[in-house]
Amino acid sequence: GTSWLCYRKMYLVAFFIVLGINAVDLVLMHLLGMEAYSSIGQTSFFVAWAVLTGLLGNYFYFSHSVKNIKKVMSNTADPATVEQELAAKGGTSWVGAIVGSILSVLLSMGMSYLFAPEWYWLV
Repeated sequence: GTSWLCYRKMYLVAFFIVLGINAVDLVLMHLLGMEAYSSIGQTSFFVAWAVLTGLLGNYFYFSHSVKNIKKVMSNTADPATVEQELAAKGGTSWVGAIVGSILSVLLSMGMSYLFAPEWYWLV
């Protein structure tokens, strides 16, 4: 999910996934109405997105890694410098995962607060 993407320093991908998930969810709220949206269940919607993100996570990470490797290798030819720059760009970040998760929740809450229909807050 998005926490893993942030853990792997793919903040922009995580941001767009959270934005997309919430946008689709809000559109479904408005299109389906309270009864249909409640019967489908918000949980099943988010589970579907989590599975999709999980399945595509390795693809996102592979693309991100290849892009960074090409960028670093085009800037320098010295193998030691390449290795050093890749080590700095790569790796993981627990702080990124924690902060990214918190920001994802805040973004979701903010979008729901601003754009969700009135009935959403009654359920």
